[in-house]
Amino acid sequence: MVLSISADRLLDVNEYLLLTTQQKPSIITAFHQHIDLPISSGSGRKVDQHSTFTAKDSNFLEEYYARSRLHLISTLAQEMKDYVNGMRDEQNHEFIGRHQLEHISDHNWKGSLDRVIFHVDLDCFFVSVSLRSRPDLVGKAVAVTHSKGSSRAAGFSELASVSYVARVAGLRNGMLVRDALKLCPTLICLPYEFNEYKIISKAIYTIVSRYTLDIRAVSCDEMYIDCTKLFKLLNISDATLFAEHLRSEIKRETGCPASIGIGSNMLMARLATRYAKPDNVKWVKPDAALNFITNEKVENLPGLGYCTLNKLRTVYGNLKQCGDLQKISGVDLEKIIGKRLGEQVYKMCRGEDETDKDFVVSTGRKSVSCDINYGIRFTKMEEVVHFLNVIGQELEKKLNQAKMVTGSITLKIMIGVQCSRLISSMSSRYSVKAEAMNRLFRVKKSSQEKTKAKECQFLFGLFLHLILY
Repeated sequence: MVLSISADRLLDVNEYLLLTTQQKPSIITAFHQHIDLPISSGSGRKVDQHSTFTAKDSNFLEEYYARSRLHLISTLAQEMKDYVNGMRDEQNHEFIGRHQLEHISDHNWKGSLDRVIFHVDLDCFFVSVSLRSRPDLVGKAVAVTHSKGSSRAAGFSELASVSYVARVAGLRNGMLVRDALKLCPTLICLPYEFNEYKIISKAIYTIVSRYTLDIRAVSCDEMYIDCTKLFKLLNISDATLFAEHLRSEIKRETGCPASIGIGSNMLMARLATRYAKPDNVKWVKPDAALNFITNEKVENLPGLGYCTLNKLRTVYGNLKQCGDLQKISGVDLEKIIGKRLGEQVYKMCRGEDETDKDFVVSTGRKSVSCDINYGIRFTKMEEVVHFLNVIGQELEKKLNQAKMVTGSITLKIMIGVQCSRLISSMSSRYSVKAEAMNRLFRVKKSSQEKTKAKECQFLFGLFLHLILY
């Protein structure tokens, strides 16, 4: 839209749509039976390399999810949480890897052990997975992106993951391909391998589960491990020995390097990981924790963003290190940035973390969503109704997978009008029982619910009128 305004004319949207290509995922035998293939590889549908894909197409939603990085990340994160919870529910889960730790056990050790938390983070995960089958590219500037060519549209693709060699050249995740190529003309762009990410992610969690189930899953390539009970049971006094063993197992079985930060809580472990990368271990011991956190940059504290820091710096000047924050009283912090955040910052800048008290607690999902913000090019009401039906089926599938039912639906519609207007978004909450959504509910329709369904249809008609006319 901005480019159209600058050009004083409506530019062709086709130049800015994702290019669709037929992808052929590779498969390794481990966990193959648990992973669904991307739709594009098995649907039999021939895709023109230079065609655009919109919500009008019959299998748009399947293709969209098969290619969406953000959808993969959020879905895999939940899948890994469910996977860990499922293993905890097993009656006879066996820790088959513990016998391998005999060589790092110290049976003469009589000391006390403080809490030990691992933060395991895979290095450049998407790139690392791609390099497993491309060893000739190791040590080169590599990035994973949707970009498949040198066209103008391809240049607007974002880098999802970049190798450390590429980072030395100034490249960062989220950078546009066109900007990255200016900094690093030798950059090699590789495609996503969604199926491989699923397989490798599950393999990593399986490796850790051989030793303990005190795991807090974060994402497909990140987790926390509470090793305290394990170390006490096996008389392990040196946390780095187990960390190196774990990294070695992950590298041997998946081919992907992992960095591990170790601390007395999740905050300290996460901060330690910054110094462990790439492909190493950093242990911040309790007696060194205060000095470590005092010298840490305030920007590195999780949840402390630009706006919050700007408020604090307006009053106290250029705060650089956590030691500067430690000089501010808790009362003053709460006055400036609010009670809840003030308390959190007061504790974090001292290395304290209240978020991991119930480390392995599993909270149920509170919502299931289907959010599409790309490829919406409807011109007829029939197309809208059809797409709503498709979304209803997708929500049904997600609810069944999550073993949940629902009594309400939040309908969010984003309206893009002409370039001279601002894009507005409107949300309306209804307990919708329309035909397309009926399968989501396990209760009988009432006259009031039918009325709400009619109201919803009226809103769709109104929104469509605004878009088209």
